[in-house]
Amino acid sequence: MACKNKCNVGLFHASYRSKSNETHLSAVENPPQPHPWFPGAHENAWRSRRHQCPPSQGPCAPGGVTQPRSRLPRPARLRGGAHFTGAFSERRQGRYFIVVTRNNPGGKAARLGIVIGRRTAPRAVARSAMKRMVREVFRHLRSHLGTTDFVVKVRRPAIGEEIYQARGELQSLLSGGR
Repeated sequence: MACKNKCNVGLFHASYRSKSNETHLSAVENPPQPHPWFPGAHENAWRSRRHQCPPSQGPCAPGGVTQPRSRLPRPARLRGGAHFTGAFSERRQGRYFIVVTRNNPGGKAARLGIVIGRRTAPRAVARSAMKRMVREVFRHLRSHLGTTDFVVKVRRPAIGEEIYQARGELQSLLSGGR
C-alpha cells in the first residue's frame, strides 16, 4: 500500500510504508441518551429549601465530641493603645512571658491585654496558638485576680512540648509568683 501524501514519504522506512498496521474499527456508536436530570430543592416545591443532611452528621452534630470554646468576655479585654501604655505598677518576667500589671480600682474584674509581635513569632499559627493559650490560662484564673489589668508580652513562642512549661510559667506570673 502506497502512501497518499507524497511529502511525508521520506520520513518512513520503506518496509513500514508497504505494510498496513492500522486496525479497522466499526464506526457504529451507541444511540444518543437524554441528559440525566436531577431535580434540585429549588425546583421541587415539596422539598425543603434547606441543606438536606441528616442532623446526626457534620462537625456540629448533637452529642458530638467537640464543645464550644468559651470566650473571654469583652469587658475582660484591654483594647486600644491607651490601655497598653501608661504607668504599670509591677513587672514580672519569665522565659516565655513578661507580665506587667496595674491596679484598676474602678473595674469590676481583671482585664487582659496580649502583645506578640511578628518578630517574636514569624508564623501566624504560632502567634494564634500563644494567644489562645494566654487567654485560656487567664480565663481560668480571672476570678482570683481581683481588679487588676494585665498586659502579657510574649518573649518567645512555645512549640510542641514547651507549651506545658509556658502554661505553668504564665499561671505563676499571673498569680504573683516568679
